[in-house]
Amino acid sequence: IPIPSINELGELTESMNIMAAQLDDRINTVIQQNKEQEAIFSNMTEGIIVVDSKFKVVKINEQAAKLFGINISSVYNRVLPKEIRDMGFGNYLKEIFDQKQPLQKDIVLNKGERFIQANGTKIKDKRERTLAIVVLNDVTRLRQLEKIRKDFVANVSHELKTPITTIKGFIETLQEGAIHDVEEAEHFSSIISKHTSRLNSIIEDLLSLSRLEQGASVTAEESVS
Repeated sequence: IPIPSINELGELTESMNIMAAQLDDRINTVIQQNKEQEAIFSNMTEGIIVVDSKFKVVKINEQAAKLFGINISSVYNRVLPKEIRDMGFGNYLKEIFDQKQPLQKDIVLNKGERFIQANGTKIKDKRERTLAIVVLNDVTRLRQLEKIRKDFVANVSHELKTPITTIKGFIETLQEGAIHDVEEAEHFSSIISKHTSRLNSIIEDLLSLSRLEQGASVTAEESVS
């Protein structure tokens, strides 16, 4: 505002100009912060979805839409599609609204082909609406590796049990008197040696896998650091 020549009006006008400049700086700061927050929200590796108590989508980022196989434009400000709610996500959201504490749960999608770890809690927005905010992580590969590990342990247990049982049986036979029969003793000793070598081979494989896992862990830690 142009500053008039009258002192009183000049001081008032100058104060208004200062306030306007300060307000402009604050608005620009808020706009910049909003842009930064939106950039972080959009580019997070985790999926983020915010819904109200009627399951209407208030906020969702690209990663969350990708995990659910939907388009942001098709769900934003609309009720979450029924097919997603029916996958267990709807019941999970109800639990969040019913509880006071944060809630973690695994959501199974595509008939077990994808596993999503969901961490959700209730929040209040500026209009005092109760919302559920959920952070989504794709843990499919982790669950697959856990299954492979379980299957591997089960298989190794079986592989170990067979030679151990065989060795034990032949040792008991030798102790019962077969050791005095040279031919039988040599035959049994040969079988025991064979199964001992098999056990040793299994143990070496386990040690090799252990070393590989440790090496992978070290590499991962180095890449993070």
